[in-house]
Amino acid sequence: MIRLISLSLVFSILSLGCNEDPFNSGGSFEITVTDDFGRPVNRAFVEGGADYTQFLEQTNIEGRAVIPKSALGGQAFIFKTDYLTLQVKELASKTYTLRETSKRLDLIGDVAGKAVRFRDTELITLERGGSFHLYSFNDQSINEQHSQMLVDSTIVVMETKLKGDTLFFTTLNSGVYIFSITNPARPEFLFHLDIPRQLNPFAVNDSIIVVGNWWNPGELEIIRYYPTGEWRRVTITENYSMHELTFLENTLVILGNKENLLVILDISDLSSPNLIYREGDPAYVIGFLHERQAILIPRGESENDTSFSYRVIDLNDPLNPTEIQGFTADSRLIALATDESAYGQYHDHWCTISLMKKESLDRFQTVTTFAEPEDIYHVGGTFHPYYIIGGRLWKIIERKR
Repeated sequence: MIRLISLSLVFSILSLGCNEDPFNSGGSFEITVTDDFGRPVNRAFVEGGADYTQFLEQTNIEGRAVIPKSALGGQAFIFKTDYLTLQVKELASKTYTLRETSKRLDLIGDVAGKAVRFRDTELITLERGGSFHLYSFNDQSINEQHSQMLVDSTIVVMETKLKGDTLFFTTLNSGVYIFSITNPARPEFLFHLDIPRQLNPFAVNDSIIVVGNWWNPGELEIIRYYPTGEWRRVTITENYSMHELTFLENTLVILGNKENLLVILDISDLSSPNLIYREGDPAYVIGFLHERQAILIPRGESENDTSFSYRVIDLNDPLNPTEIQGFTADSRLIALATDESAYGQYHDHWCTISLMKKESLDRFQTVTTFAEPEDIYHVGGTFHPYYIIGGRLWKIIERKR
């Protein structure tokens, strides 16, 4: 986290010497963290405060952590991987119980980049700087078989899509690159579309690519492309915010935000897209696609801090979308890994990634967590029960009691 501090404040801190903290000079207090069986939890993080009173401490082998006195009575989170993150409304000098999850994460090894293809014993990834990696893996290890730069390292990769063995990826300001990975040990450059704009969300098929504006309303461009690298703009449609785009038959499905939560355009006539469905719900902030369903994510805090309610729109017939039974989860979902598994942020705590299992027809429940004191760790790919988190490959396994 970047903190901006005035020069006068910096000088005042320096004048106090290296061993004094002007913000928390009023003393400290202790808390103790134990598990369900009363055993001390070592190396659990305790985080809270805001701005200059923000703190991050860690428990010792006895489960004790020393907390700045300024945090007394304030809100805090207590968290550790493979435990259910605890939100404390009013922090006090007492013992807190951090519950173990029903399963745990087993570390397999390091991974660079986000998954392009993830299956069986093969993992292909691409880094934002354009570095391509081929790995083989099993339950005990992961081994890199091949790596190479697909583009100049100054080019920033934004999003990827794999159509069969053809890899498409957009870039920040350098167009769209297309490679064949029929032989993933020797990726083959096919062609480049020099589209002059910042590219992020996109949809692609054999001859059409649609590019859009991330988050804020902007232009939606429908482009016809050719294997020679030539392309021509077919039409531009204004004022759509886009988080995710995909083709379903002769329709274009757009997931955005606010009034453009879910938009479906009939693109039978590419030069004149026809709006056939628009979903806007102020209680929902964004959505994602899973198979042929749109999952809408609620805004704000969870109900009673234990449940989030999700709407589901069935797109089996995209010309006639139908709302079906939704579901709840104990976390804010990011995506479904399979019909029966999902991942998201646990209780809105951005430093805790929750890995969930469908426990009933309409309920996803956390089975384990990845919790580190930064909110930069994201899921880089899934092949359940394998997950890429924080540049490492993990497998969800049973917890031995």
